[in-house]
Amino acid sequence: MPICHRSVTTLAKPPSYFAHVDGLRALAVLAVMVYHLNPALLPGGFVGVDVFFVISGYVVTASLAGHRHETASAFLAQFYARRLARLVPALVTMLVVTTALYVLFVPKAWFNRAAETVGQMAFWGMSNWTLDRQVVNYFEPRAEWNPFTHTWSLGVEEQFYLVAPLILFVALGSQFSARRRSLAAVGIATLAVLSLMACYYFGLTRGSRAVFYQITFRFWELACGVILYLLGTHAAALSGAATHLYRISGWFGLALAGVALGLPRPDAYPWIRSTIAVLGALLLIGLPAIERRDPANRVLASRPAVWIGHRSYALYLWHWPVYVLARWTTGLDLWPFNVVAAGISVAAAAASYRWIENPVRYSRIVKRSPPLWRVSSFVIVLGLGWWAGGVLLQAQPVLGLGQASRQAADWYADRQLLKSTLAAARRCNPVVRNSPVANLAEGLTAFVPAGCERKGAAQLFVLGDSHAVAYLPMLEQLSAEQGRTVKVLQAPGCGYIDMMAPMDPAVERQCFDIAKAAMRLVLAQAQPGDIVFLPSLRLPRLIQLGGRRRSSTGHAGSDDVYARSADELASIRAAERDAPHWLVPLLDAGLQVVFELPKPILQSHPFQCVDWFNRDNPACTGGLSERRSDQERYRAPVVQAMRELVARHPGLA
Repeated sequence: MPICHRSVTTLAKPPSYFAHVDGLRALAVLAVMVYHLNPALLPGGFVGVDVFFVISGYVVTASLAGHRHETASAFLAQFYARRLARLVPALVTMLVVTTALYVLFVPKAWFNRAAETVGQMAFWGMSNWTLDRQVVNYFEPRAEWNPFTHTWSLGVEEQFYLVAPLILFVALGSQFSARRRSLAAVGIATLAVLSLMACYYFGLTRGSRAVFYQITFRFWELACGVILYLLGTHAAALSGAATHLYRISGWFGLALAGVALGLPRPDAYPWIRSTIAVLGALLLIGLPAIERRDPANRVLASRPAVWIGHRSYALYLWHWPVYVLARWTTGLDLWPFNVVAAGISVAAAAASYRWIENPVRYSRIVKRSPPLWRVSSFVIVLGLGWWAGGVLLQAQPVLGLGQASRQAADWYADRQLLKSTLAAARRCNPVVRNSPVANLAEGLTAFVPAGCERKGAAQLFVLGDSHAVAYLPMLEQLSAEQGRTVKVLQAPGCGYIDMMAPMDPAVERQCFDIAKAAMRLVLAQAQPGDIVFLPSLRLPRLIQLGGRRRSSTGHAGSDDVYARSADELASIRAAERDAPHWLVPLLDAGLQVVFELPKPILQSHPFQCVDWFNRDNPACTGGLSERRSDQERYRAPVVQAMRELVARHPGLA
């Protein structure tokens, strides 16, 4: 292949290691770490994950290219043996250690109820499916309190590894004709285009959460890295204007990455933001068959950048649980704690890289072992880690250091309902039946009083957010005492008529679809005279889950957090006008509908603020007491709107 420019040379065999790609890894992981520490510092830092996906597709293809002469069985066996040796030791160590610390310091709470399932599924590369099913938005505070949320991206990569090597065996294999190799490459490109189109369509119509976690909507990012490598190995040397553009393409890539990292709105995903990040990554990586020595390339290939890049996997694994555990204990509101958390993350990553990753990855014993033996061994390690995690979680009542863990009967209603005084009033033990419902992640939970059902007793339907979840033990007790069938459709984060705002598909499509599904189910199963109970929060929180406090909406200079702003009052009125759309179909069906009025809320989370290791957390400064007059004033606009609805609609209480 001719050389058309002094500074651009071609390589007969593209290398499998690229120093500047390690530097790009460093840029991506640092962006993610800064964003997770404080999103205000780098609003688009989370697109570092998009960059990681491009790198993974590229590097995996480069690695497989070195084995293009092998048979299919050897090709796949060697690939999975190498990948598992690279990923499993550090992942299992992080998951087990994090689970142990979670058990010690984190109490069970409604908003971190998904954490345990996510942590256990992370061993098997399925945490992204769990987060998606639990309707946990990556950009909401609930995700920030789950020490395993970050494993979703590993799940996406591992699912990609189940598909890509099969196609790449043909695309890279020297034993196949050029036509077959081209067809395989076209197949990957076609899947990438379909994935991108699906990502854009569902992202725009269903919101960013709908496309964030799934491999279906992320495949295109990994495939871009694959396609870059496949195209680059056949690239002819550049000349003229093309050579000049190629020499400065790294700077274009750096500029695009900077734009993606600096965009202020998370809801720009997937439109613009992820596309810009992927294009920037492709330009920064460049073509493997052509050497490029532009300044951007030299910066990325520098020793500090490469040092961080080598440890990027470990940094990604460890920084998130360190940050989350800090939120549960000391807090991350003050800069000294930020610095300490970042320092612990780097130290843990360096230790993991030095004593866990490298000894296994480069072990002569491991390398000399048959691939199938290596794969089996690492699967066993995953199984042992999963078992250890389960044992630790089961032992939380004994091992947990917090009051909420050790004195659970004082904190959780279900423990109180087991007392003999309540047990004596039970007619029977209801059968619990769970069934799926379209668009409703939690499905339908039914308590059926088999053997003691009261003839003619009205069914009770409960539609609500996490407050409906909190009522589950009491609803089961009610079913047992009254011989009444109780059916619960709960969707944490999605209240059925929360009275804070209209249910608008343009604002929150997920909750709108859930409400529609709940209404359809009730109308299909209810009989005239049945009861529908609507529990919900119905007030803006005085402190958000991430620690952000409600700002004063009173007069200038006032610190009155209970005053309602003009915008809030207008939103409540709009919710009142919207409510009949959701109430009238139920009332017309002869059902009795019962609203739950707003309950008192506090300026601190009690379960986070009562132990020696968390009571000094800045999130606890609001205290654990409230004046009744303040609470009544705070909820008055909602109560008034609900009373007016009741006055206008017979059958509503």
